[in-house]
Amino acid sequence: MEGCILEARVIAREEGYLATLEQLSIEVTGDSVETAQDNLINRFRSWVEAHEEAEDLAKSLAELGITGVKDDTELELHFVE
Repeated sequence: MEGCILEARVIAREEGYLATLEQLSIEVTGDSVETAQDNLINRFRSWVEAHEEAEDLAKSLAELGITGVKDDTELELHFVE
């Protein structure tokens, strides 16, 4: 099984934290780093599930420049600073 790593970031804001997954244009907030990360993970899972149900996950990722994704590709989020 191949893997695809997507980089996510958490940024401190005046009020809370912003977690971003720039490759997919997903942003969420949270009161703490952990909450922001959890919220981003949940949003990412929902995004993946919606595209799997529509049977267009690989196509949607390819349109965003993420190529080579197949049905058995493991998608991973890595939080970087």
